[in-house]
Amino acid sequence: MEECFRVKDNNSSFELPRIVSDISTSYFELAQTIIAYILMKTFHSKECITCVLTKAELKDAFDNMLSQISRHIRLPLTISEVIKNTFDIALTSLYPIFVVNDNMIYFLHPLIFNFLHSKPVFKFILEDKEKLTKLLQFIEKMSRELDI
Repeated sequence: MEECFRVKDNNSSFELPRIVSDISTSYFELAQTIIAYILMKTFHSKECITCVLTKAELKDAFDNMLSQISRHIRLPLTISEVIKNTFDIALTSLYPIFVVNDNMIYFLHPLIFNFLHSKPVFKFILEDKEKLTKLLQFIEKMSRELDI
């Protein structure tokens, strides 16, 4: 049986395998993994279709999870440790699946992404964060009105 770390937040916990190579090799990659995990977990636990949570909520959950993991794992020193705003850069790197606008983080489902990306007439939406955010807000509004 594989030994695991138990990482806890306010409402739940999850097990993280002790196999460090499966996590990543740098702080930046670990930050990306943690952020994506939190966002996907939150998305699947909410009623809304495109909204996930605020940037402040994500940062709190990220800091909590990172502090718990850091007690057990020492990653090799890489250049990513000297980047001052690793959290923001890691979050931005998840665009266009996760879109940060003001303080809100939206989720662009991969099926919608593939549709937009496959149609040349819609590709411009993916290249413009404001237009993409408005589309996601519209989808969310429509889902509430239709009670999807």
